[in-house]
Amino acid sequence: MHNEKKIQNIIFPNVAKYQFNEDYIIAIQRPNKELSVQFIAIDLQVELMKGDATEESYQKSFIIADSILDNNEYYKEIFSSVSNYWIIDIKKDTVYGPLTKKKYLTLKKRMNIDLDL
Repeated sequence: MHNEKKIQNIIFPNVAKYQFNEDYIIAIQRPNKELSVQFIAIDLQVELMKGDATEESYQKSFIIADSILDNNEYYKEIFSSVSNYWIIDIKKDTVYGPLTKKKYLTLKKRMNIDLDL
């Protein structure tokens, strides 16, 4: 079974390759935990710290971000593979992934997507 996520979820670094048309975006991702921690920490600093620019709050945002990636099932799945595949259905505003290559190819065929990575 694949994960189905709303498009507001982003595909963290590194997107190695992608293709698109008016209906779909397909991508292969090489997950980078260090960069992902940085992105989440920055979001935490902006959203949760509300301008608290102390070194302590800065360091705390990285600890929290690292903990999120280590403990959240969605992120654990992303970082369990060297490569993840994604299909974004633009019209349905839906993201399918992370997918193994086998699941990606099966879903791509079933959805009749005429794009190749």
